[in-house]
Amino acid sequence: LLWAFCMLLTAATELGPQKWQESVLPSITNGSVSGTLVIVYTSGMMFVLRHFAGPIAHRFSPVGMLMGSAVLSAIGLYLLSFASSPSTAFAFATIFGLGIAFFWPTMLGVTAERFPKGGALLLALMGSAGNLSIAYVLPRMGQIVDHYTVESLSPALAERVVKEGKPDPKAIGALTGDEATDAGQAKAVGFAMAFRWVSILPAFLIVVFAGIVLYDRSQGGYKAVELSPGVEPSGP
Repeated sequence: LLWAFCMLLTAATELGPQKWQESVLPSITNGSVSGTLVIVYTSGMMFVLRHFAGPIAHRFSPVGMLMGSAVLSAIGLYLLSFASSPSTAFAFATIFGLGIAFFWPTMLGVTAERFPKGGALLLALMGSAGNLSIAYVLPRMGQIVDHYTVESLSPALAERVVKEGKPDPKAIGALTGDEATDAGQAKAVGFAMAFRWVSILPAFLIVVFAGIVLYDRSQGGYKAVELSPGVEPSGP
């Protein structure tokens, strides 16, 4: 159950911001950065890094690598919310990409090694938990964006473009001049705050993984569980 909970948080950290980069980065950088280009960059970086996950995990232990990934993810995502130019966006995205690159495969690897009786069924359930986290984190990110956007609007402008406590896209799209600029800046604040709030998830994971690392050390270090002869892993 603890690992399933961690899977929810690691997947939310990885997949939530990745899906929102196309909206967030152009907004907070005044259109100077393409969110799609940053996604392609981080995805390519993750593809390459995952080929080297094995040697790194054996050097630091899989849980230790997860803790390091959580540290980089928290720092990178928090800094990414302050990106203001292409150089800062790609620099902070690099830190974030280094953090999330090993989350998914390492979580499944640890599941396979620590709970071998679960077999393919448990791996499928863990992957499902990761995908289900998207159904929770994306709507929450949207609520954060709406809340801080409304909060950043001037009272006069809010009366015109806010309906039922949320920004009205049509009303905002009809704005011109300084009002359109002010609305865009308010929306940028909302998007930035969504990333900052999500960065709390990997920060919490740092504590969880650190506790597991300390427990493993008290037991002689990280060890994979070996099945006894005649014990078959479960299947889907």
